[in-house]
Amino acid sequence: MPEPQTIRSVFVGRLFHAPAVDDFRHVACAIVGVAASGRIAFVEEVRPGEAGAKAAALARLKAAWRFDDASVVELGVHQFLVPGLVDTHIHAPQYVFTGTGYDLTLLQWLEKYTFPREAAYGDTEYARETFGKVVRRTVRCGTTTACYYATTHLAATKALADVVHEVGQRAFVGKVNMDRNSPDYYVETTAESLASTRAIVDYIRTTLQSPLVTPVLTPRFVPSCTPELMRGLGDIAAEFDLPVQSHLSETPSEIEWVAALHPECTSYSDVYARYGLLTSRTIMAHCVHLSRAERDLLRERGVGISHCANSNFCLHSGALNVRRLLLEGHDKLGLGTDVAGGYSPSLLDAMRQSIIASKVVHVGSRERAAARSRAASATTSGSAVEHVINGHRHDNGHGSGNGHSNGKPNSAGNNGCLALFDEDADDTAIYAPLSFSEAFYLATLGGAKVLGLDKQIGTIEPGKDFDALVVDVAAVVGAASNIDVFPHDDPIAVFEKFIYLGDDRNIVDVYVQGRRITP
Repeated sequence: MPEPQTIRSVFVGRLFHAPAVDDFRHVACAIVGVAASGRIAFVEEVRPGEAGAKAAALARLKAAWRFDDASVVELGVHQFLVPGLVDTHIHAPQYVFTGTGYDLTLLQWLEKYTFPREAAYGDTEYARETFGKVVRRTVRCGTTTACYYATTHLAATKALADVVHEVGQRAFVGKVNMDRNSPDYYVETTAESLASTRAIVDYIRTTLQSPLVTPVLTPRFVPSCTPELMRGLGDIAAEFDLPVQSHLSETPSEIEWVAALHPECTSYSDVYARYGLLTSRTIMAHCVHLSRAERDLLRERGVGISHCANSNFCLHSGALNVRRLLLEGHDKLGLGTDVAGGYSPSLLDAMRQSIIASKVVHVGSRERAAARSRAASATTSGSAVEHVINGHRHDNGHGSGNGHSNGKPNSAGNNGCLALFDEDADDTAIYAPLSFSEAFYLATLGGAKVLGLDKQIGTIEPGKDFDALVVDVAAVVGAASNIDVFPHDDPIAVFEKFIYLGDDRNIVDVYVQGRRITP
Protein backbone atom coordinates (compact mmCIF):
# COMPACT_ATOMS: atom_id res chain seq x y z
CA MET A 1 0.00 0.00 0.00
CA PRO A 2 1.26 3.52 -0.74
CA GLU A 3 2.08 5.78 2.20
CA PRO A 4 -0.89 7.98 3.13
CA GLN A 5 -0.18 11.31 1.42
CA THR A 6 -2.46 14.06 0.27
CA ILE A 7 -2.18 14.33 -3.50
CA ARG A 8 -2.14 17.93 -4.75
CA SER A 9 -2.07 17.29 -8.49
CA VAL A 10 -1.77 14.50 -11.03
CA PHE A 11 -0.24 15.07 -14.47
CA VAL A 12 -1.13 12.78 -17.35
CA GLY A 13 0.85 12.93 -20.57
CA ARG A 14 4.21 12.58 -22.27
CA LEU A 15 7.40 12.75 -20.20
CA PHE A 16 11.11 13.07 -21.01
CA HIS A 17 14.03 12.80 -18.58
CA ALA A 18 17.58 11.47 -18.40
CA PRO A 19 18.54 9.36 -15.36
CA ALA A 20 22.11 9.10 -16.72
CA VAL A 21 24.18 10.75 -19.42
CA ASP A 22 23.68 7.69 -21.62
CA ASP A 23 20.10 6.97 -20.54
CA PHE A 24 17.59 9.31 -22.17
CA ARG A 25 14.02 8.19 -21.54
CA HIS A 26 10.75 8.96 -23.26
CA VAL A 27 7.50 7.86 -21.63
CA ALA A 28 4.64 8.18 -24.09
CA CYS A 29 1.97 8.30 -21.36
CA ALA A 30 2.93 8.83 -17.74
CA ILE A 31 0.74 9.49 -14.73
CA VAL A 32 2.67 11.59 -12.22
CA GLY A 33 1.22 12.20 -8.77
CA VAL A 34 2.49 15.14 -6.74
CA ALA A 35 1.89 15.19 -2.99
CA ALA A 36 1.00 18.26 -0.96
CA SER A 37 4.58 18.19 0.34
CA GLY A 38 5.80 18.90 -3.19
CA ARG A 39 7.33 15.46 -3.58
CA ILE A 40 6.50 13.03 -6.35
CA ALA A 41 4.30 10.31 -4.86
CA PHE A 42 4.05 8.04 -7.89
CA VAL A 43 4.97 7.75 -11.56
CA GLU A 44 3.07 5.16 -13.55
CA GLU A 45 3.67 4.36 -17.20
CA VAL A 46 0.66 3.48 -19.33
CA ARG A 47 1.38 1.42 -22.41
CA PRO A 48 0.26 3.31 -25.50
CA GLY A 49 -2.29 1.65 -27.76
CA GLU A 50 -4.06 -0.34 -25.07
CA ALA A 51 -7.72 0.65 -25.16
CA GLY A 52 -8.93 1.88 -21.81
CA ALA A 53 -5.50 1.46 -20.18
CA LYS A 54 -5.17 5.10 -19.12
CA ALA A 55 -8.69 5.27 -17.68
CA ALA A 56 -8.15 2.02 -15.80
CA ALA A 57 -4.82 3.18 -14.39
CA LEU A 58 -6.31 6.48 -13.26
CA ALA A 59 -9.23 4.72 -11.60
CA ARG A 60 -6.89 2.40 -9.72
CA LEU A 61 -4.64 5.26 -8.61
CA LYS A 62 -7.63 7.36 -7.50
CA ALA A 63 -8.79 4.54 -5.28
CA ALA A 64 -5.33 3.99 -3.82
CA TRP A 65 -4.35 7.63 -3.33
CA ARG A 66 -7.81 9.20 -2.83
CA PHE A 67 -7.62 12.08 -5.28
CA ASP A 68 -10.47 13.36 -7.47
CA ASP A 69 -10.86 14.50 -11.06
CA ALA A 70 -10.21 18.13 -10.12
CA SER A 71 -6.61 17.21 -9.30
CA VAL A 72 -5.92 15.73 -12.74
CA VAL A 73 -4.08 17.80 -15.37
CA GLU A 74 -4.28 16.25 -18.85
CA LEU A 75 -1.45 17.45 -21.08
CA GLY A 76 -2.21 18.28 -24.70
CA VAL A 77 -0.93 16.38 -27.71
CA HIS A 78 2.02 18.76 -28.16
CA GLN A 79 2.74 19.15 -24.45
CA PHE A 80 5.12 17.21 -22.24
CA LEU A 81 6.80 17.21 -18.83
CA VAL A 82 10.55 17.60 -18.28
CA PRO A 83 12.58 18.11 -15.11
CA GLY A 84 13.30 21.72 -14.19
CA LEU A 85 16.53 23.17 -15.58
CA VAL A 86 19.54 23.76 -13.32
CA ASP A 87 21.83 26.75 -13.89
CA THR A 88 25.08 25.99 -12.07
CA HIS A 89 26.71 29.39 -12.68
CA ILE A 90 25.06 32.80 -13.02
CA HIS A 91 26.01 36.31 -11.87
CA ALA A 92 22.74 37.97 -10.84
CA PRO A 93 24.04 41.59 -10.77
CA GLN A 94 25.50 41.28 -14.26
CA TYR A 95 22.09 40.72 -15.85
CA VAL A 96 21.75 44.49 -16.27
CA PHE A 97 24.50 44.56 -18.93
CA THR A 98 23.81 41.22 -20.57
CA GLY A 99 24.54 41.39 -24.28
CA THR A 100 27.29 44.00 -24.16
CA GLY A 101 31.08 44.02 -24.16
CA TYR A 102 31.87 40.84 -26.04
CA ASP A 103 34.61 42.46 -28.08
CA LEU A 104 36.80 42.18 -24.97
CA THR A 105 38.59 39.29 -23.27
CA LEU A 106 37.82 38.27 -19.70
CA LEU A 107 40.16 40.50 -17.69
CA GLN A 108 39.42 43.56 -19.85
CA TRP A 109 35.70 42.88 -19.61
CA LEU A 110 35.85 42.68 -15.81
CA GLU A 111 37.53 46.08 -15.59
CA LYS A 112 35.28 47.88 -18.08
CA TYR A 113 31.85 46.38 -17.35
CA THR A 114 31.67 44.03 -14.39
CA PHE A 115 33.29 45.91 -11.53
CA PRO A 116 31.61 49.29 -12.21
CA ARG A 117 28.16 47.72 -12.51
CA GLU A 118 28.54 45.47 -9.48
CA ALA A 119 29.72 48.42 -7.40
CA ALA A 120 26.32 50.06 -7.99
CA TYR A 121 24.69 47.38 -5.84
CA GLY A 122 25.69 49.31 -2.76
CA ASP A 123 22.25 50.84 -3.40
CA THR A 124 20.01 48.18 -1.88
CA GLU A 125 16.83 49.48 -3.54
CA TYR A 126 18.50 49.23 -6.94
CA ALA A 127 19.73 45.74 -6.04
CA ARG A 128 16.29 44.50 -5.09
CA GLU A 129 14.69 45.91 -8.24
CA THR A 130 17.23 44.41 -10.64
CA PHE A 131 17.44 41.07 -8.80
CA GLY A 132 13.67 40.77 -9.15
CA LYS A 133 14.04 41.07 -12.89
CA VAL A 134 16.81 38.50 -13.28
CA VAL A 135 15.18 35.91 -11.01
CA ARG A 136 11.83 36.19 -12.78
CA ARG A 137 13.52 36.09 -16.16
CA THR A 138 15.36 32.87 -15.35
CA VAL A 139 12.15 31.30 -14.07
CA ARG A 140 10.38 32.23 -17.32
CA CYS A 141 13.24 30.49 -19.14
CA GLY A 142 12.61 27.29 -17.16
CA THR A 143 15.36 27.59 -14.55
CA THR A 144 13.99 26.01 -11.39
CA THR A 145 17.39 25.96 -9.64
CA ALA A 146 20.14 28.58 -9.95
CA CYS A 147 23.56 28.98 -8.38
CA TYR A 148 23.86 32.76 -8.01
CA TYR A 149 26.76 35.09 -7.44
CA ALA A 150 25.63 38.35 -5.81
CA THR A 151 28.11 41.17 -5.10
CA THR A 152 30.44 42.03 -2.23
CA HIS A 153 27.59 43.91 -0.50
CA LEU A 154 25.92 42.15 2.41
CA ALA A 155 22.62 44.04 2.08
CA ALA A 156 22.42 43.35 -1.66
CA THR A 157 23.09 39.66 -1.13
CA LYS A 158 20.32 39.53 1.46
CA ALA A 159 18.05 41.20 -1.08
CA LEU A 160 18.87 38.52 -3.66
CA ALA A 161 18.10 35.76 -1.14
CA ASP A 162 14.82 37.49 -0.27
CA VAL A 163 13.76 37.80 -3.92
CA VAL A 164 14.56 34.16 -4.65
CA HIS A 165 12.53 33.14 -1.61
CA GLU A 166 9.56 35.31 -2.61
CA VAL A 167 9.52 34.05 -6.19
CA GLY A 168 9.86 30.43 -5.05
CA GLN A 169 12.90 29.44 -7.06
CA ARG A 170 15.42 26.96 -5.64
CA ALA A 171 18.85 28.60 -5.37
CA PHE A 172 22.32 28.81 -3.95
CA VAL A 173 23.13 32.44 -3.09
CA GLY A 174 26.65 33.68 -2.47
CA LYS A 175 28.17 36.98 -1.34
CA VAL A 176 31.25 37.64 -3.50
CA ASN A 177 34.61 37.87 -1.73
CA MET A 178 37.47 40.01 -3.09
CA ASP A 179 40.20 41.73 -1.05
CA ARG A 180 43.03 42.24 -3.58
CA ASN A 181 43.65 43.16 -7.21
CA SER A 182 40.30 44.97 -7.32
CA PRO A 183 39.33 48.58 -8.03
CA ASP A 184 39.53 51.00 -5.11
CA TYR A 185 35.79 51.58 -5.43
CA TYR A 186 34.96 47.86 -5.25
CA VAL A 187 37.14 46.00 -2.76
CA GLU A 188 36.86 44.71 0.81
CA THR A 189 39.29 44.29 3.64
CA THR A 190 39.92 40.70 4.63
CA ALA A 191 38.19 41.18 7.96
CA GLU A 192 35.14 42.84 6.35
CA SER A 193 34.85 40.10 3.77
CA LEU A 194 34.93 37.28 6.30
CA ALA A 195 32.57 39.04 8.71
CA SER A 196 29.96 39.77 6.03
CA THR A 197 30.28 36.18 4.77
CA ARG A 198 29.43 34.86 8.21
CA ALA A 199 26.57 37.33 8.38
CA ILE A 200 24.98 36.19 5.11
CA VAL A 201 25.36 32.54 6.08
CA ASP A 202 23.60 33.28 9.36
CA TYR A 203 20.87 35.30 7.63
CA ILE A 204 20.00 32.59 5.13
CA ARG A 205 20.24 29.74 7.63
CA THR A 206 18.53 31.28 10.67
CA THR A 207 16.48 34.27 9.51
CA LEU A 208 15.25 33.34 6.04
CA GLN A 209 15.06 29.63 6.89
CA SER A 210 13.91 28.60 3.43
CA PRO A 211 14.42 24.96 2.47
CA LEU A 212 14.96 26.18 -1.10
CA VAL A 213 17.71 28.76 -0.45
CA THR A 214 21.26 27.67 0.43
CA PRO A 215 24.23 29.92 1.27
CA VAL A 216 27.31 29.29 -0.88
CA LEU A 217 30.80 30.65 -0.22
CA THR A 218 31.93 32.71 -3.19
CA PRO A 219 35.58 33.71 -3.53
CA ARG A 220 35.48 35.46 -6.92
CA PHE A 221 38.68 33.83 -8.14
CA VAL A 222 42.20 33.40 -6.84
CA PRO A 223 43.59 36.71 -8.18
CA SER A 224 41.03 38.70 -6.18
CA CYS A 225 41.43 36.81 -2.87
CA THR A 226 44.43 36.91 -0.53
CA PRO A 227 45.70 33.71 1.11
CA GLU A 228 44.28 34.98 4.42
CA LEU A 229 40.83 35.40 2.91
CA MET A 230 40.89 32.03 1.19
CA ARG A 231 42.05 30.34 4.39
CA GLY A 232 39.26 32.02 6.33
CA LEU A 233 36.66 30.95 3.78
CA GLY A 234 37.99 27.40 3.88
CA ASP A 235 37.52 27.43 7.66
CA ILE A 236 33.92 28.65 7.31
CA ALA A 237 33.22 25.99 4.69
CA ALA A 238 34.47 23.28 7.05
CA GLU A 239 32.68 24.73 10.07
CA PHE A 240 29.24 24.79 8.45
CA ASP A 241 29.72 22.14 5.72
CA LEU A 242 28.92 24.73 3.05
CA PRO A 243 29.18 24.62 -0.71
CA VAL A 244 31.84 26.75 -2.41
CA GLN A 245 31.69 28.31 -5.88
CA SER A 246 34.40 30.02 -7.88
CA HIS A 247 36.12 30.25 -11.27
CA LEU A 248 38.95 28.02 -12.46
CA SER A 249 41.22 28.00 -15.51
CA GLU A 250 38.95 30.13 -17.66
CA THR A 251 41.68 31.77 -19.78
CA PRO A 252 45.43 31.29 -20.31
CA SER A 253 46.21 34.84 -19.13
CA GLU A 254 44.29 34.22 -15.90
CA ILE A 255 46.23 30.99 -15.32
CA GLU A 256 49.55 32.81 -15.86
CA TRP A 257 48.48 35.47 -13.36
CA VAL A 258 47.66 32.84 -10.72
CA ALA A 259 51.02 31.13 -11.31
CA ALA A 260 52.81 34.46 -10.72
CA LEU A 261 50.80 35.11 -7.55
CA HIS A 262 51.30 31.60 -6.14
CA PRO A 263 54.63 30.12 -7.23
CA GLU A 264 54.47 27.82 -4.19
CA CYS A 265 51.50 25.97 -5.71
CA THR A 266 51.69 23.36 -8.43
CA SER A 267 48.62 24.61 -10.32
CA TYR A 268 45.62 26.93 -10.22
CA SER A 269 43.56 24.08 -8.74
CA ASP A 270 46.21 23.47 -6.10
CA VAL A 271 45.71 27.00 -4.74
CA TYR A 272 42.08 26.26 -3.92
CA ALA A 273 43.02 22.85 -2.52
CA ARG A 274 45.66 24.29 -0.16
CA TYR A 275 43.12 26.63 1.42
CA GLY A 276 40.32 24.10 1.93
CA LEU A 277 38.20 25.33 -0.96
CA LEU A 278 38.35 22.25 -3.19
CA THR A 279 35.87 19.81 -1.67
CA SER A 280 33.04 17.53 -2.74
CA ARG A 281 30.74 20.54 -2.31
CA THR A 282 32.75 22.83 -4.60
CA ILE A 283 31.37 24.12 -7.92
CA MET A 284 34.06 25.35 -10.33
CA ALA A 285 33.03 27.28 -13.42
CA HIS A 286 34.73 27.03 -16.83
CA CYS A 287 37.73 24.68 -16.22
CA VAL A 288 38.62 25.08 -19.89
CA HIS A 289 42.40 24.76 -19.62
CA LEU A 290 42.97 22.18 -16.87
CA SER A 291 46.00 19.93 -16.99
CA ARG A 292 45.55 16.16 -16.69
CA ALA A 293 46.80 16.35 -13.08
CA GLU A 294 44.22 19.01 -12.28
CA ARG A 295 41.41 17.06 -13.90
CA ASP A 296 42.39 14.04 -11.84
CA LEU A 297 42.47 16.16 -8.68
CA LEU A 298 38.98 17.54 -9.30
CA ARG A 299 37.59 14.09 -10.02
CA GLU A 300 39.20 12.60 -6.89
CA ARG A 301 37.87 15.44 -4.71
CA GLY A 302 34.38 15.15 -6.19
CA VAL A 303 34.37 18.74 -7.44
CA GLY A 304 31.49 19.80 -9.68
CA ILE A 305 32.27 21.48 -13.01
CA SER A 306 30.00 24.11 -14.55
CA HIS A 307 30.37 24.23 -18.33
CA CYS A 308 29.67 27.79 -19.56
CA ALA A 309 29.98 27.45 -23.31
CA ASN A 310 28.30 30.72 -24.29
CA SER A 311 30.61 32.77 -22.07
CA ASN A 312 33.64 30.77 -23.15
CA PHE A 313 32.92 31.78 -26.74
CA CYS A 314 31.91 35.39 -26.04
CA LEU A 315 34.97 36.22 -23.93
CA HIS A 316 37.35 34.26 -26.19
CA SER A 317 38.21 31.79 -23.42
CA GLY A 318 38.18 28.49 -25.31
CA ALA A 319 36.07 25.36 -25.68
CA LEU A 320 35.86 22.90 -22.80
CA ASN A 321 36.36 19.26 -23.82
CA VAL A 322 33.35 17.78 -22.04
CA ARG A 323 33.68 14.41 -23.77
CA ARG A 324 37.17 13.95 -22.35
CA LEU A 325 35.91 14.75 -18.85
CA LEU A 326 33.17 12.12 -19.23
CA LEU A 327 35.71 9.56 -20.43
CA GLU A 328 37.96 10.30 -17.49
CA GLY A 329 35.13 9.53 -15.07
CA HIS A 330 33.91 12.99 -14.08
CA ASP A 331 30.27 12.51 -13.13
CA LYS A 332 29.54 15.97 -11.71
CA LEU A 333 29.17 18.04 -14.87
CA GLY A 334 26.48 20.64 -15.45
CA LEU A 335 25.74 23.74 -17.49
CA GLY A 336 25.91 27.42 -16.59
CA THR A 337 24.59 30.44 -18.44
CA ASP A 338 27.29 32.60 -16.82
CA VAL A 339 25.24 35.74 -17.30
CA ALA A 340 26.58 38.22 -18.27
CA GLY A 341 29.72 36.59 -19.66
CA GLY A 342 27.14 34.61 -21.60
CA TYR A 343 24.49 36.65 -23.35
CA SER A 344 21.48 34.44 -22.62
CA PRO A 345 19.83 33.58 -19.29
CA SER A 346 18.25 30.50 -20.89
CA LEU A 347 19.56 27.00 -20.32
CA LEU A 348 18.12 26.05 -23.70
CA ASP A 349 20.79 28.33 -25.12
CA ALA A 350 23.36 26.76 -22.79
CA MET A 351 22.48 23.32 -24.17
CA ARG A 352 22.85 24.50 -27.77
CA GLN A 353 26.12 26.27 -27.05
CA SER A 354 27.50 23.20 -25.28
CA ILE A 355 26.68 21.07 -28.33
CA ILE A 356 28.35 23.61 -30.63
CA ALA A 357 31.41 23.75 -28.37
CA SER A 358 31.65 19.96 -28.47
CA LYS A 359 31.54 20.09 -32.28
CA VAL A 360 34.37 22.63 -32.23
CA VAL A 361 36.38 20.25 -30.03
CA HIS A 362 35.46 17.32 -32.29
CA VAL A 363 36.54 19.06 -35.49
CA GLY A 364 39.76 20.29 -33.88
CA SER A 365 40.65 16.84 -32.54
CA ARG A 366 39.83 15.23 -35.88
CA GLU A 367 41.98 17.68 -37.83
CA ARG A 368 44.81 17.40 -35.32
CA ALA A 369 44.76 13.62 -35.56
CA ALA A 370 44.72 13.80 -39.36
CA ALA A 371 47.70 16.16 -39.34
CA ARG A 372 49.62 13.81 -37.07
CA SER A 373 48.74 10.93 -39.35
CA ARG A 374 50.01 12.78 -42.40
CA ALA A 375 53.21 13.71 -40.59
CA ALA A 376 53.71 10.15 -39.41
CA SER A 377 53.02 8.67 -42.84
CA ALA A 378 55.74 10.83 -44.32
CA THR A 379 58.37 9.22 -42.09
CA THR A 380 57.10 5.65 -41.65
CA SER A 381 55.82 2.81 -43.76
CA GLY A 382 52.26 3.70 -42.85
CA SER A 383 51.68 1.90 -39.53
CA ALA A 384 51.23 5.21 -37.75
CA VAL A 385 48.30 6.01 -40.00
CA GLU A 386 46.60 2.82 -38.93
CA HIS A 387 47.15 3.68 -35.25
CA VAL A 388 45.41 7.00 -35.64
CA ILE A 389 42.56 5.95 -37.90
CA ASN A 390 41.60 2.46 -36.76
CA GLY A 391 38.67 2.55 -34.39
CA HIS A 392 38.07 6.25 -34.88
CA ARG A 393 35.37 6.13 -37.50
CA HIS A 394 32.01 7.00 -36.06
CA ASP A 395 28.34 7.52 -36.77
CA ASN A 396 27.75 11.22 -37.46
CA GLY A 397 24.51 11.25 -35.52
CA HIS A 398 22.20 10.91 -38.54
CA GLY A 399 22.16 7.13 -38.96
CA SER A 400 20.92 4.32 -36.79
CA GLY A 401 22.75 3.62 -33.54
CA ASN A 402 23.46 7.26 -32.76
CA GLY A 403 22.11 6.78 -29.25
CA HIS A 404 19.67 9.69 -29.46
CA SER A 405 16.36 7.88 -29.47
CA ASN A 406 17.15 5.20 -26.94
CA GLY A 407 19.70 7.06 -24.86
CA LYS A 408 22.33 4.32 -25.06
CA PRO A 409 26.01 4.84 -25.92
CA ASN A 410 26.68 4.52 -29.62
CA SER A 411 28.21 1.37 -30.96
CA ALA A 412 31.75 2.67 -30.64
CA GLY A 413 31.33 2.42 -26.86
CA ASN A 414 33.00 4.61 -24.22
CA ASN A 415 30.01 6.96 -23.99
CA GLY A 416 30.60 8.14 -27.52
CA CYS A 417 34.37 8.65 -27.52
CA LEU A 418 35.49 7.46 -30.89
CA ALA A 419 39.21 7.30 -30.40
CA LEU A 420 41.96 5.74 -28.35
CA PHE A 421 42.81 7.91 -25.35
CA ASP A 422 46.41 8.30 -24.26
CA GLU A 423 47.06 10.72 -21.41
CA ASP A 424 50.56 11.35 -22.73
CA ALA A 425 49.34 12.20 -26.22
CA ASP A 426 45.86 13.72 -25.91
CA ASP A 427 45.97 15.13 -29.40
CA THR A 428 45.76 11.66 -30.98
CA ALA A 429 42.18 11.25 -29.70
CA ILE A 430 39.09 12.21 -31.66
CA TYR A 431 36.27 13.28 -29.35
CA ALA A 432 32.66 12.79 -30.41
CA PRO A 433 30.38 15.81 -30.06
CA LEU A 434 27.59 15.83 -27.50
CA SER A 435 24.14 14.70 -28.56
CA PHE A 436 21.06 16.73 -27.71
CA SER A 437 20.08 14.11 -25.13
CA GLU A 438 23.47 14.40 -23.40
CA ALA A 439 23.17 18.20 -23.29
CA PHE A 440 19.68 17.79 -21.80
CA TYR A 441 21.12 15.52 -19.12
CA LEU A 442 23.78 18.14 -18.27
CA ALA A 443 21.07 20.80 -17.90
CA THR A 444 18.98 18.65 -15.55
CA LEU A 445 20.39 15.78 -13.51
CA GLY A 446 23.98 16.70 -14.34
CA GLY A 447 23.47 20.15 -12.85
CA ALA A 448 21.70 18.65 -9.85
CA LYS A 449 24.74 16.46 -9.21
CA VAL A 450 27.07 19.46 -9.44
CA LEU A 451 25.05 21.14 -6.67
CA GLY A 452 24.69 17.96 -4.61
CA LEU A 453 20.92 17.93 -5.17
CA ASP A 454 20.59 14.82 -7.33
CA LYS A 455 18.67 12.94 -4.61
CA GLN A 456 16.08 15.74 -4.61
CA ILE A 457 15.75 16.95 -8.21
CA GLY A 458 16.96 16.37 -11.78
CA THR A 459 14.59 13.60 -12.86
CA ILE A 460 10.88 12.85 -12.46
CA GLU A 461 10.88 9.91 -10.06
CA PRO A 462 8.99 8.98 -6.88
CA GLY A 463 10.53 10.49 -3.77
CA LYS A 464 12.06 13.49 -5.52
CA ASP A 465 10.70 17.01 -5.39
CA PHE A 466 8.47 17.97 -8.29
CA ASP A 467 10.71 20.56 -9.93
CA ALA A 468 9.38 20.39 -13.46
CA LEU A 469 8.30 22.22 -16.58
CA VAL A 470 5.23 21.83 -18.74
CA VAL A 471 6.37 22.40 -22.31
CA ASP A 472 4.09 23.14 -25.26
CA VAL A 473 5.91 23.04 -28.60
CA ALA A 474 2.98 24.24 -30.70
CA ALA A 475 0.14 26.08 -29.01
CA VAL A 476 1.55 29.04 -27.11
CA VAL A 477 -0.92 31.39 -25.47
CA GLY A 478 -0.46 34.99 -26.57
CA ALA A 479 2.47 34.38 -28.91
CA ALA A 480 3.47 32.35 -31.92
CA SER A 481 5.69 29.36 -31.22
CA ASN A 482 9.10 29.24 -32.84
CA ILE A 483 8.50 25.54 -33.53
CA ASP A 484 6.44 24.01 -36.33
CA VAL A 485 5.39 20.38 -35.91
CA PHE A 486 4.69 18.26 -38.99
CA PRO A 487 2.95 14.89 -39.40
CA HIS A 488 6.25 13.08 -39.94
CA ASP A 489 7.70 14.31 -36.61
CA ASP A 490 7.86 11.51 -34.06
CA PRO A 491 8.03 12.35 -30.31
CA ILE A 492 11.84 12.25 -30.20
CA ALA A 493 12.03 14.62 -33.16
CA VAL A 494 9.58 16.99 -31.48
CA PHE A 495 11.66 16.97 -28.30
CA GLU A 496 14.84 17.62 -30.28
CA LYS A 497 13.12 20.55 -31.98
CA PHE A 498 12.35 21.97 -28.54
CA ILE A 499 16.02 21.74 -27.53
CA TYR A 500 17.20 23.49 -30.70
CA LEU A 501 14.31 25.85 -31.46
CA GLY A 502 12.33 26.32 -28.25
CA ASP A 503 12.32 29.37 -26.01
CA ASP A 504 10.49 30.78 -23.01
CA ARG A 505 7.22 30.96 -25.01
CA ASN A 506 7.14 27.16 -25.05
CA ILE A 507 7.53 26.87 -21.27
CA VAL A 508 3.96 27.28 -20.12
CA ASP A 509 4.27 26.22 -16.48
CA VAL A 510 7.16 26.10 -14.01
CA TYR A 511 6.97 24.09 -10.77
CA VAL A 512 9.36 24.05 -7.83
CA GLN A 513 8.70 21.57 -5.02
CA GLY A 514 5.23 21.04 -6.44
CA ARG A 515 4.30 24.74 -6.40
CA ARG A 516 3.55 26.59 -9.62
CA ILE A 517 5.86 29.63 -9.76
CA THR A 518 5.34 30.65 -13.41
CA PRO A 519 5.65 34.49 -13.53
